[in-house]
Amino acid sequence: SYWKGQKYFVELWIEKDALRGFFEPYARRYRVNLVVCRGYPSVTRLREAKEQRHVPSDVKYVVLYFGDFDPSGEDIFRWINEELKPYNIEVHKVALTKEQVIRYKLPPMIPKKSDPRYKKYVAKYGEVAVELDALHPAILRDIIRKSILKYMDIHKRLEVEIGEGIEYEAYRVVDEVLRDIRRKLEEIAAKKIREEINIVLPKVYSRLLEALEKGEELRLEQLYNREGVMQLVKEELKKVI
Repeated sequence: SYWKGQKYFVELWIEKDALRGFFEPYARRYRVNLVVCRGYPSVTRLREAKEQRHVPSDVKYVVLYFGDFDPSGEDIFRWINEELKPYNIEVHKVALTKEQVIRYKLPPMIPKKSDPRYKKYVAKYGEVAVELDALHPAILRDIIRKSILKYMDIHKRLEVEIGEGIEYEAYRVVDEVLRDIRRKLEEIAAKKIREEINIVLPKVYSRLLEALEKGEELRLEQLYNREGVMQLVKEELKKVI
């Protein structure tokens, strides 16, 4: 596992399906689950999160939420947090926040008065709403990357990656050597089997031909000393190792 030995189990939760393609490369790169809420997440998805079947007991579950800075986006974050907090799951709204709107001078929109959460939102944040898409792609990429790395012990990850890399390289080396050994042993075995079969072939040729014409499976194991060939191969293998 990419997060082996880490203290946190991280997931990316995004409000909009339209941004799935933007987030997927980071989910793949850092081996984290990407959950597309499409507004309010389903009861099923929340139940799966609460059950935490895939999270070790000594690891902290963290949800990094990305949504619009508007009445709906803020309320979705509030709802997710209220649902998961009792289960010792941390939920953080990484973007979009009021601070980011100000810092990056993002163009505001007027919140929809028809939204039932309008009054409460405006009372807290004022007449300003901004979609997550308004962030420059380079800035959003940096925010995603840093938010994930915040919960990753890079030194531990490097140790694991080096260890896994060593095991993989060792496997490749041994596999290549074994392929060469296998090929040589097969050549030795084939040569010996051919020699023994060629001795008896004149006597059984007509019988083999008849069996072939009848569509029967050609069985050669009775035409040579299989145990003897196996012993020969073992002796050759001992010379190699």
